[in-house]
Formats: sequence, C-alpha cells, structure tokens
Amino acid sequence: LNNEGIKYNSSIIWENNIIIASKVKAQYVSFRKYSQGELQIDAEKAVKAMDGLRRICKDMSQPVFPWAREYIQFETLKVIKRELYQGVALSLTAVFLIVVLLIGDLLTATLITFCVVSTINALLGCMFYWDIVIDGVAVINLILAVGLAVDYSAHVGHTFMLVKGDKDHRVRATLGTIGAAVLNGGLSTFLAVMLLSISESYVFRVMFKQFFATVVLGLSHGLILLPVLLSYIGSQPFTRAEEIELINNDNNNNDNNIDDKDDL
Repeated sequence: LNNEGIKYNSSIIWENNIIIASKVKAQYVSFRKYSQGELQIDAEKAVKAMDGLRRICKDMSQPVFPWAREYIQFETLKVIKRELYQGVALSLTAVFLIVVLLIGDLLTATLITFCVVSTINALLGCMFYWDIVIDGVAVINLILAVGLAVDYSAHVGHTFMLVKGDKDHRVRATLGTIGAAVLNGGLSTFLAVMLLSISESYVFRVMFKQFFATVVLGLSHGLILLPVLLSYIGSQPFTRAEEIELINNDNNNNDNNIDDKDDL
C-alpha cells in the first residue's frame, strides 16, 4: 500500500502479495436512552444490534466475525435476566429444601420460604426506586440477600415449633425467646456494611443499599409478618416442645405491691 492507502496498512494482513485477512471499522449509533432521569444503555436494542450483525456476518461467503469492546457489556445484558431468574430460583429452592430438612415441618418451612420470597420481591421494588439497574453486581447481591433473609425467619419458625400452647401464646413466647437475638443479628449486619455508605465505589454503594434494604425488610418479615401468619395457620408443636411461661410485668408489680401492704 502506498500514498493514500498507507493508512490502511495496519488493517490488512498480506501473504505472498495476497490479502488473507483484513478488518473494517464501523460505528454503532448510540443505544443510550433516558430512564428514571438518567442516561442508560437500552439493553434490548444493544443486544438486538449485536446479534443482528453476527447473523449478517455468518451469512457471508467469507469467514467474517464482528467484534467490539462494548460486546463484553452487551453479552452481560443478553444473559443477565436469565441468570437472575435462575440464580434466585435455585437459591430459593435450596433454602426451602434445607429448611424442610432442618425444621421438619412442611407448613412452617413453606411460610418461612414465603417470607424470603416476599423480602426479595420488596428488595427489587427498593432497587427500582433507588435507580439500581440489574447488572452483575446487583444480581450477585440479590442472591446473597436470599441467604441473609432466611436467617431472620428461620429462627422464628424453628422456635415456634418448640413451644407448647395455643398459637397466640406460642407466638408471644417465640418473640420473647428469640426475637431479641434475631434483631441483634440484623443490627450487626447493618453495622458491618454501614461504612460502605460513604464509599465512592459503585460496587460498594450498591452493596450497601441492597444489604441495608435486606436487613430492614428481612427483620420486618421475620418479626412481624411471619409471627402473624404463624398465629393464624401455624403448625402443631413438636412432641418434644416445652411450655414457656410469659412474664407479665403488670401482674408482678401488683403482686409486689400487695406483698408490701401485707408487710405493713
């Protein structure tokens, strides 16, 4: 190549004065769009353009393949929805089977899994209002959130099965026995990720938002929703369950006052 063609020399591979390979540069139009007040990539158009160009190149008589640095991101956009559904579904299935095995009651395990599913659903709603897009970071944190959310409900459900009495009594005894420990567990998780809130890294900021929402929603489902469900449709206790007496502060205070009067 001489004169005007010299600038294309790096785009052509010669062998015995025969062109055996070459590259042609092209440019995509912008796939960005305004969504929720921010300029974001239109995933559907980007993946459609990538797959369309690949089909065109595949139909050519010569071996041709398209490549662009953006394809790394486009490939992620192409599979992220399937990976999200698959990862969360497998995690929830594993949670259900393990809870059934360890607690030994199908109904209680179902209620616990329902609370976990509801927590993840609410977390997705928080992500929408916080403008957190579904990417690799968000999907990984969602799958981790399944493991965090089950912790708050599983302890409550297991303790409920170990208490004798009517359902209302068992719920009150359960919250009095394990409620504080579950709450402390949620607070410790929040303290562990609290410093991530001041980070300027995208990964750490997204992790803090998702874990913060997981703690709040997980505690709400484990300490509020699940006890209400158990009080209505909870299973019968285990045969090895124990009777737990509730402490009534008002009665104790009255008894103490009566004793004081008797002493006088």
